[in-house]
Amino acid sequence: LCAERGLGAYEISNFARAGQESRHNLVYWQSGDWVGVGPGAHGRLTIDGGRYGTEAVALPGPWLKAVQDGRGDLGLEGISLSEWREEMVLMGVRTVAGIDLSRLNAICPSAPPLNTARLVDDGMIFVAGGRLQLTEEGRLLTNSIIAELLRD
Repeated sequence: LCAERGLGAYEISNFARAGQESRHNLVYWQSGDWVGVGPGAHGRLTIDGGRYGTEAVALPGPWLKAVQDGRGDLGLEGISLSEWREEMVLMGVRTVAGIDLSRLNAICPSAPPLNTARLVDDGMIFVAGGRLQLTEEGRLLTNSIIAELLRD
């Protein structure tokens, strides 16, 4: 129905006209940086080549009190390179654009390669222009494909 009305899928559960995609959500899916503001908000920041997560106090009342006391978030928590890489796969594979493999490999060069051979042979994914992307069939099995890509 969306396609019939000119709305293309640019992420597993998001559709838009070309050029009207949610820039806000694309930041998450492309492993960008964002600051979470407000009760329960989460953020991701890249600082000096490392990846950090932030999390704010969840409940509005305690969050407001923490902000008034100068402690609005729970601080920076380091994210390991392998966790960052896994997060990039989890989020990036959801998009039509897929995963930039050179960026993925640069983040954690010592990580084992993604398990792609069977998925390519089965027609679930393809690699083109340095990007790993799901096929139309693969989009229906995203969670299973993610598990296979990251399987040790």
